[in-house]
Amino acid sequence: MRIIKISLPYLLTLCLLLTLTGCKNEQDDIYSEAMTKSADASESQGPFPEAGETGERKLVIKTPFSNDGTGALPYLAKEFMDLHPGVVIEIDSAISNSQILSMSRAEIQMARESFYSRVSMEIASGEADYALFDVRDGLNIPQLTRNGFLEDLLPLWEADPALSSDGYFTNVLSGFKVDGKLSTLPYSFSFYDLYLNRDILERLGVDPETIEAVDPNRVLDWYERGRELQSNLNLSFSSGGKGLFYEYLERCHYIDLAERTASFDSPEFIDFLTRTNDVLNEDPDLEPELLGYGGCGGLLDANISYRKTGEYSEDILAWSPEVFKTVVEKARPGFLVLEESFMPNLITMQQPKEYAAGPYPLLTTDGKLGVRSVEEFSLPSAMKDKELAWEFIKHCLGTRSVERLDFLAQGSPVKYTTFIPVNKATFQNMLEDVNQHGDHGLAMGYSGFDTIDPKSMTELLEEILDREMVNIDLYSVDMEEFLEEFYVSGLTTPEECARKMQDRAYIWLNE
Repeated sequence: MRIIKISLPYLLTLCLLLTLTGCKNEQDDIYSEAMTKSADASESQGPFPEAGETGERKLVIKTPFSNDGTGALPYLAKEFMDLHPGVVIEIDSAISNSQILSMSRAEIQMARESFYSRVSMEIASGEADYALFDVRDGLNIPQLTRNGFLEDLLPLWEADPALSSDGYFTNVLSGFKVDGKLSTLPYSFSFYDLYLNRDILERLGVDPETIEAVDPNRVLDWYERGRELQSNLNLSFSSGGKGLFYEYLERCHYIDLAERTASFDSPEFIDFLTRTNDVLNEDPDLEPELLGYGGCGGLLDANISYRKTGEYSEDILAWSPEVFKTVVEKARPGFLVLEESFMPNLITMQQPKEYAAGPYPLLTTDGKLGVRSVEEFSLPSAMKDKELAWEFIKHCLGTRSVERLDFLAQGSPVKYTTFIPVNKATFQNMLEDVNQHGDHGLAMGYSGFDTIDPKSMTELLEEILDREMVNIDLYSVDMEEFLEEFYVSGLTTPEECARKMQDRAYIWLNE
């Protein structure tokens, strides 16, 4: 039973798979030129140590799924090996792209659990002689960090002259620390934001232009008042689920990792459960498999436009036109859409849509910005050649020109990242890429941007990041069965659900 909407990274990946194809027209020339450019940050980091008497140096990187977060990793690895012929980088994925397409959900989950169980044992036993990539939601990172099983990468960062703090969004790294240690280092990151129904806000007397950020309680206040104006108003467009606030961010407010305590049994959380259970979450005109498919601001904008004018921009039909046409025209009105921040969202903050206001950064109730990454590295303390791993990580963090943001030279449309690079110059070059080539169709309903000023966009992002942060993925205690019992099946009261969650959190925090 669904309690939250379709995974945002999954929806984005689906769109990419449906629309993008490799372009090989000028690959070799582009790649050859890119490898010799003096502006390449990896070449400015100094000579890389050559292989010793034992021959080539090898770096193994383990990751759960080759199509779940690895993105550009294989191409970054190929670049690095081309620059350093004495190095071999092997990416060891538990499940390949081809395998996952033929596996059931149960089989995928079993393979995932097997991967994390095996990796956890190897880390704890000192046998993990490899780097890790995109393992944030399957390992207990806080526990492994406190036990000394993961390397603290902060001293390496601070001691490396190639990593100037002025050239990176270093403030975001604070959100990835555990007890002051940086055991996961991303080359890109994201946060969650909300698009809101501009028509409802204005009818409530709320000026959308005055909103800088939102939190669950504030949004629920507006939604509850909005229901008085429009009785069939769903909380989220196309029925994203009653548990989306908890699942995507608010759980961080009720778990204190530093003190190893939780407050799910508090009156505040019981009230949160009660309010979110009372929201409307029905779309009787949509087939069950379409619920949650409205998870983007472009579709919310189109739905509001369709209800007000009978028309909407058809650029949202770039993917699966019949599916999205059905969602736009048949889904009930919704108050919000929750999205994971990526380039079109940030641009929309400065070039707003007509009917979907925002997007606004989503904060926890106590004002923290939740950050996450699907492109992050960790190094087990037992790993032998950390120097090689660090040099490769630095390569991934290096500045990339507009010409080197995708990997056409290698027959792939995969871009360096779909999210926000930690490197500021790369971020600005991604904006220049949009100025020069358009948005590449990477997002439904986000075409037609005016020219973007990279400097002002960087300043906007720095304003958003100028607050306390929390790494969402560190709070990965599994509460799904209890939330389903409460939100979907109605088998428990708010108090019973809260008590079960409190007990589960206590066990998780003290493993």
